[in-house]
Amino acid sequence: MDEMAKSIQESLQTSLKQEIGAMREMLANMHQEELSLIAHDRKAWMQVMMDRVGLLSRLSELRLIRLKCTQELEHLTSVAELDCEILSMRDQLACLIEKMNQQQHRIQNLEVYSSQKSSGYPQRKPQGGSKKPGAIATYPKDK
Repeated sequence: MDEMAKSIQESLQTSLKQEIGAMREMLANMHQEELSLIAHDRKAWMQVMMDRVGLLSRLSELRLIRLKCTQELEHLTSVAELDCEILSMRDQLACLIEKMNQQQHRIQNLEVYSSQKSSGYPQRKPQGGSKKPGAIATYPKDK
């Protein structure tokens, strides 16, 4: 692997590490949301939602960096040449995505329960007819 590919691969590793950290923070934030809904603590819930805005922004930036590095690396190397650490981090991302989706489903169930109890929390309004619950993140498409 040439020097340019190694440099991009190192950038990708750094980006993945940061993205995994941000996703863990997001998962913790989602758990805090669940706890505030269970406790009917509107003040804590509002703080969690304000914290989430920054987390989402940071996560979005990190994903763009990862996508850019991945695209550059795809042009220079084959998947077989990817570092085991990068492949492991990709698996961690997939696992975190699954956990975040599960957490989102629990929160949606709590919101339905809370709306039945009229707890005063702002409810997310479903758009259109009976749609399936959306996912927080999705797996990348395999080529």
